[in-house]
Amino acid sequence: MIIDELKEFQSFFFDLDGVIWNNHRPLPGSSELIQRLQTLGKEIYFISNNCELSRRNICEALERYSIHSKIENIICGSSSCALWATNNCQAHSKILTIGAKGLDEELVDAGFHIVPAASLISPDVDYADIQTDDDIKIVVVADTLTLSYHNIAYASRCMQKGAKLIAPNYYDANWKLGRFKIPCSACTINALVASARDKTFVTPGKPHPMMLESIIKRDSLDKAKIIIFGDTMPTDILLAKNCEVKSALVLTGNESSESYLRFSFRPDFVYTNLVEVLK
Repeated sequence: MIIDELKEFQSFFFDLDGVIWNNHRPLPGSSELIQRLQTLGKEIYFISNNCELSRRNICEALERYSIHSKIENIICGSSSCALWATNNCQAHSKILTIGAKGLDEELVDAGFHIVPAASLISPDVDYADIQTDDDIKIVVVADTLTLSYHNIAYASRCMQKGAKLIAPNYYDANWKLGRFKIPCSACTINALVASARDKTFVTPGKPHPMMLESIIKRDSLDKAKIIIFGDTMPTDILLAKNCEVKSALVLTGNESSESYLRFSFRPDFVYTNLVEVLK
């Protein structure tokens, strides 16, 4: 069973990092809760700003923890970016990517031609006259552990020539890795904004309503019976507020019992971990 206060909900959306796992290690109660909810006939979705993995990668990772999910019930930063590009860009457009393979995979599957920034590094580059591909109309930035000065310089030049900047997980300024937090894509994006002197960019990830509303429309979900479990106030909980659905903050990730009180908005429920939800 689950605790009584959650029995009214039918559609459960779970963030991944800090809720289901931390550094790809399962958190207490995560697999047990998902299995319990599925036994009760609840609809389970996973919604993450993570661009490191594609939906297929996430599906495979969940299976390793005995969590079963259909790929269409997974919404991540990379798939959200691909959806935005499909709806707003010409088919087969050329896109410069700064990020992980999951982002590239989703964009290729959506029919776009990608140019990974990491593949363009040259030891002989003249930064006073850096040559860029004029066909690149979009620059997408996600989390990367291999960011270089050349990545920033090349992307900045593309933006100065008119390419649009897309930041699927801009509001994730840092990521909890073990006991500490490391810089996320917001740091890269701010560097590009400063160097290109262009403050305009698109953020299709959480807390943008599109990420959730597209699934609500596709699956004809009842908003009154939706709840989002997350660990981060300005992404997960704000997404719930933006879409007018209920939210549950889990204190196994970015927020503490003190930090979430600094925000002007509040989650509907707060749990120390997912074990508390089991009855």
